[in-house]
Amino acid sequence: MLKELFNNVSEPFKSDTLFIIKTYMDAGYECYVVGGPIRDLLNGLNPKDIDLSTNCPLEVTEQLFKNVIPTGLDHGTLTIHINGENYEVTIKELSLEDKVNASLLLGIIDCSVLREVLYILETETVNSCLVGGAVRDAMMGLKPKDWDFVTSTPYDDLKQIFLNHNFSVKETGANFLILMVVKDGQEFEIANYRTDKY
Repeated sequence: MLKELFNNVSEPFKSDTLFIIKTYMDAGYECYVVGGPIRDLLNGLNPKDIDLSTNCPLEVTEQLFKNVIPTGLDHGTLTIHINGENYEVTIKELSLEDKVNASLLLGIIDCSVLREVLYILETETVNSCLVGGAVRDAMMGLKPKDWDFVTSTPYDDLKQIFLNHNFSVKETGANFLILMVVKDGQEFEIANYRTDKY
């Protein structure tokens, strides 16, 4: 969904954003769309500006782009001016949330069911988080081959939560408290790290 929405972003925002991200990545750094633009797209709005985040130092950014304005260096913020538009970039260590959201936005990850799983885990379970190779892949801007989560929510409760949301469930590792939840052909493995049932 987000990929299609991003494709509808007006020019020059769309082309400039992809140019900025590619320039950083070609130089060996990370860069992601963050904040308001993602919120706007999810709400069916066309972003009026694009905010980005990178782990690239200011001095390197000044070499990569012709027109860099140090608008808020005390807060790690600079502005890249391209095609008459300003793009605010924050220099910081990027969170997994930033990277997953950006991957969803640019279509690296299909968001349809994943968004629902993340929402359910966030709002209806306890101490749930993404683990394993998906973390590494998302942080590298790659499409994960599979999705693994852990939670402290009791196994039977977890199973019922996803059944209530019209997922099918497979007890792939009931002896080890591992549940596979499935929707629209997409599978997500959730392990319970409680030890009282072993």
